[in-house]
Amino acid sequence: MLAASSSNVPQLASKPSGAPKPMDFTGTDPSLTDGVVLVDGQKFHISKTHLARHSVFFETMFFEKGFQEANQKIVELKEVSAEGFQLFLELINGYNRLSDENIEAVIKCSSMWQSDIPLKKCTKFLQKKSKLSKTMKFLLADKLDIIVLKTSFIKEVQTNADMENLLGSLDVSVFKPATVEMIARKSLEINRVRQPPVIDLA
Repeated sequence: MLAASSSNVPQLASKPSGAPKPMDFTGTDPSLTDGVVLVDGQKFHISKTHLARHSVFFETMFFEKGFQEANQKIVELKEVSAEGFQLFLELINGYNRLSDENIEAVIKCSSMWQSDIPLKKCTKFLQKKSKLSKTMKFLLADKLDIIVLKTSFIKEVQTNADMENLLGSLDVSVFKPATVEMIARKSLEINRVRQPPVIDLA
């Protein structure tokens, strides 16, 4: 399990009272960590096994033959923020500080690294706790390819008014082709014209 300092559980770093405190992954105790990940110039001391248990990406990187990262003392990750990685590590250690402000960064990490548990927690947050509008949630689900969330929103649409409420002032052209197809299919479904029954005059 990822950890820091002299305890076998990641410690909470100092932060102003009243705000959730982040876990501290700066510890260097070799009995608790066996690798260092560098993100945006910030070092995170991690357990390769624990990361691999939660991510297909890290399992491949650290334990598949042919990957030089497995033997590197420091592995640098790009295309993600230090905050996103920090929050990702916290999620796989049972600590949740998800918010509307950081959810996109965490989903990006979880999706990129094929991490089911963090991704499910992010999806649940958007469904149950997020204060974002339904339109913004749908747009975020489209942007980050959260199929489960996109599908749930589309299933809730039963009328044209529901569709207008979901899309808001957005033009369908802002969505990815697969999402546009979902919207089009649903629109056809709720606007289908019932054909009159065929009367056999014979």
